[in-house]
Amino acid sequence: FLKLEKNNQSDCFLFHSELTKKQFKEKYQEIIARDKHSIIISTAIFIDTPQVHKSTIIIEQESSEYYRTIAAPYVDLRNAIAIYAQNANIECIWADTVLRPEVWHLHRTKDAELITPFNKKIFKQGDITLITQHTKKPGKQTDAERIADLSEKKKFSAISKEARESIKKAIRNKEKIFLYVHRKSLAPSIVCNDCGHIARSPETGHPYSLYIKTNKKTRVKERIFICHITGETLPAFDSCQFCQSWNLITLGIGTESVFEEVQNLFPKIETYIIDSVHTKTKKSIKEISDKYQTTNRSIIIIGTQKALPILQEIDTSLVVSLDSYFGRMSYSINPQVVSLLGHIKQKTKNSALLQSRNILETSLPIINDGLYIPFIENELSDRKDFKYPPFTTLIIIKRTIKKEYAKKEYISLYTLLKDYHPNILMRPGNKKGFVEVVMILHINIRLWNINFQDNNLWNILTSFNRSTQIHINPKDLI
Repeated sequence: FLKLEKNNQSDCFLFHSELTKKQFKEKYQEIIARDKHSIIISTAIFIDTPQVHKSTIIIEQESSEYYRTIAAPYVDLRNAIAIYAQNANIECIWADTVLRPEVWHLHRTKDAELITPFNKKIFKQGDITLITQHTKKPGKQTDAERIADLSEKKKFSAISKEARESIKKAIRNKEKIFLYVHRKSLAPSIVCNDCGHIARSPETGHPYSLYIKTNKKTRVKERIFICHITGETLPAFDSCQFCQSWNLITLGIGTESVFEEVQNLFPKIETYIIDSVHTKTKKSIKEISDKYQTTNRSIIIIGTQKALPILQEIDTSLVVSLDSYFGRMSYSINPQVVSLLGHIKQKTKNSALLQSRNILETSLPIINDGLYIPFIENELSDRKDFKYPPFTTLIIIKRTIKKEYAKKEYISLYTLLKDYHPNILMRPGNKKGFVEVVMILHINIRLWNINFQDNNLWNILTSFNRSTQIHINPKDLI
């Protein structure tokens, strides 16, 4: 906004939900009174703000999942903007470093045209350095080597030797360093090594994450569990809820565990965390952002995706791990990963490093060759084979019920929607003694799309009560 405002001082307007009523009213009245063109930068809620000769809408960073509402009716605001533009006869531009397969498909079907010149190469060779972590050396081992491996007690490290050397080099050069971590906490999951159960909230059924918190009264650091669904917080217990075993282990890489390791490796370097737990307020975010932008010394920021809009420029970046991405039941993982890497690299001046055990050149060759079209065409081919969007409309229906009614509910839902060939799954509910019934429908695109909805299916979906969740083309299956 500031860059555009410099060249269009009286023609550029910014709208967002943090404006006061007075500020909004003043801006709104000024726009209505204008008799010349203007530029509005806003969130989706202000899309229908009247302008003189409104002719173009740009959906910027169209791959961002922030366009999806997190509460019912679970609207994808990108589609709402596109429908508005279509009905208002306004040009709609989908813009991003890496376009989603759904948008590239619009080009293939002649429903959209590319704005040339189109960047066919997302990454140049060497833009991203891939570090293969925690894998065995290739080739056959001797008995002595195998015995040595088994005998050696290796301490797990989230930051590889190669990554450490790159960070040391960046520190010597007084660079600003960003470490991307997909999840918050010290450990995203706590598992019993004896019975295999995950420590979870008895109220919601969702897993606890482990954090370290300083007690305000005693100033002593304490281990706590947090449920991210409800915000429930309690002291971390040492024995399994289910079998009472003391054999609990932590799994996964979180922002806090990386923070601890960085502090041990580089104790003299200022290090901060940006995520939804450690930076809840605007003040805390601004303090870190100001230090990051103004300091002349090396500084390290460890953050989730929340940190990316805050950091304007990064000297060296390290994606600590993306392996947890691939544990999700989703058909859109690869485009999400490539989009994330594209945004990180776009902000990184020097080295961009990626650590992983699962992301290899064979599964995502775009990391090395940068070629967008082969990547996106392969994604679309897979989606067509497995009947995923944009070739079908994916409808997910979720209902939480008591365990004793699960069979009855299964039969009822299947009977109601059997003409649409549903897949029905059961999983633990968000309360003790409850289960969640998940129904997955792959609907022919001609029967359900933006412009047309099958009347029979519409009547069924709208007959469900408010406790039933209905998601159209979500990014994850469950």
